[in-house]
Amino acid sequence: MYCPACGSRMKSKGWRSREVNHPVLQGGSHLVLVLHQRKWHCPYCGEYTYDQFCFVEKYKQNTMLVPYMIIDAMRDLNVTGRQVAERFQVSDTYVHNTFLSYVSMPSRPLSDVISIEEVYLNFNSENLYAPVILDFRTGEPIDILQNRKQETTEMYFRYLPEEERNRVKILVCDMYEPYINFVTKYFPNAICVVDSFHVIQNLIQNLRYYVNNVKRRYQERDNAALKEKNYQTNRDSHTIKESNEVFILKRYYWALLKNKDDIAYSLTPYYSRKLRMALDTFQIENMFLDLDPAFRPMRDLKEIYIRFNRDHQDNPEGAAEELDQIIEIYKNADYLIFRDFARLLSRYRNEIVNSFIYVTIKLHNQNDSVLRRVSNGPMESWNNIPKDYKRNSNGVSDFEYTRNRILWATRSDAHPRTVPIKKIKYVPTKKRGPYKKKTRN
Repeated sequence: MYCPACGSRMKSKGWRSREVNHPVLQGGSHLVLVLHQRKWHCPYCGEYTYDQFCFVEKYKQNTMLVPYMIIDAMRDLNVTGRQVAERFQVSDTYVHNTFLSYVSMPSRPLSDVISIEEVYLNFNSENLYAPVILDFRTGEPIDILQNRKQETTEMYFRYLPEEERNRVKILVCDMYEPYINFVTKYFPNAICVVDSFHVIQNLIQNLRYYVNNVKRRYQERDNAALKEKNYQTNRDSHTIKESNEVFILKRYYWALLKNKDDIAYSLTPYYSRKLRMALDTFQIENMFLDLDPAFRPMRDLKEIYIRFNRDHQDNPEGAAEELDQIIEIYKNADYLIFRDFARLLSRYRNEIVNSFIYVTIKLHNQNDSVLRRVSNGPMESWNNIPKDYKRNSNGVSDFEYTRNRILWATRSDAHPRTVPIKKIKYVPTKKRGPYKKKTRN
């Protein structure tokens, strides 16, 4: 053995034993390698060194295979860092630092059709909603931003090359005004599409409020009857049996809110213990609609837009013509809900018409292509992934770790870094509050 510093011949100082973690066994078994290495000393320059092995780094307690096993296990978002640490016999801090050292997911280039929508991750009080940019054609995420503040989104999109921003032709979003303005600020060649689901959701939500108001009116009637009964009988009862009207409004609201074509009508009756009668779908529907004189005309007005939303496949011109007619019908409606909805349709008319554009996408792992209507449907489905991850992790606080973890798990071509990062940037957290320190007996 020759000295790496001066090249002189070194002398052995004896054998040393070193234990290294090598968790390659299945079934929870713990494998530890015991390495015997010599300690060497140079009598001329005083240099000390040890025998080195190709499968373990200097001063490390894990073999070089462990980091790659860890990041491979982290592809499953249902597995927490603590569970990975227990599996590979390391600390959760080591798992966290190893993942950030080997995984740093870059932003993907923008495609011609992109979807933008935020997901509630609540990193801290200033970073509650994280915008997600999705490639509509592939269904894979392009990037995740820390928050939806103007300075964050502007710094991100202004940093992108102009050629890349000019490539975007369609931007799909909800009715959040800052997202709609991205077209004029960052994507000069793009048109904005308001997702049809959010438009219908606005109408359904207002109809739900109306149903709740009707239900409240019947509850007030029942409470007034209870007070009158208490006065007549000289009692002080505080509760009353739920009336049939309130029960129907609570249980069968689908008769108004659900799309009529999606209702599974059947003549087969089933017995209701509360109502004490056997009812089929048609009877239930009529009982609900008879509870308020506005229910039937409201449902008919709602179905006009539902049918309109299902027609005009890849025909924005025909959709624009019919939408103008629907706006006039709603403007002259007897109900404030639909007059307000007409104003919403007028405000986002062009964006709603653009939602009837269809684009060609390739199916995953197939050579076939299909026509799909431009919408935020793929985004709504993908947003369940970070929500489930946040719930399984009992909350998230480190944006970089969360972003890389989600992108690492959802991208089909994700690769680790060739050279790991040596220095990890730690996120400042809140100071620990007061606690009682346990003392040993």
